[in-house]
Amino acid sequence: MAKSMGVKKVLVLDDTSIPEKGKFSVGVARQYCGASGKIANCQSIVTWHYCEKGKEHFPILGALFLPQSWTKSKKRMQVAKVPKARYKFLKKWQLALQLLDDILKKDFP
Repeated sequence: MAKSMGVKKVLVLDDTSIPEKGKFSVGVARQYCGASGKIANCQSIVTWHYCEKGKEHFPILGALFLPQSWTKSKKRMQVAKVPKARYKFLKKWQLALQLLDDILKKDFP
């Protein structure tokens, strides 16, 4: 789409999953895991990438998605040393917008 519009620089949103077998890694829960193509135990990371025509792309900001099964347990969050600023549940799209706000505040080109 960017090519058809003549745009040479874009920000691309991505949701990357990491399969996990344990239950103690922060954010691990049964959720859709793109890496395996099914519901499975995994962590999910929401990232924004900078892409420029003819150059490599690179991530500029990302955050671990914390499912409600994590955010509803204050004790679990404390034991895992999750920063208090992350205790509120955010859907992935909300987390993506929060990250985009942070990028825009940094005056990224």
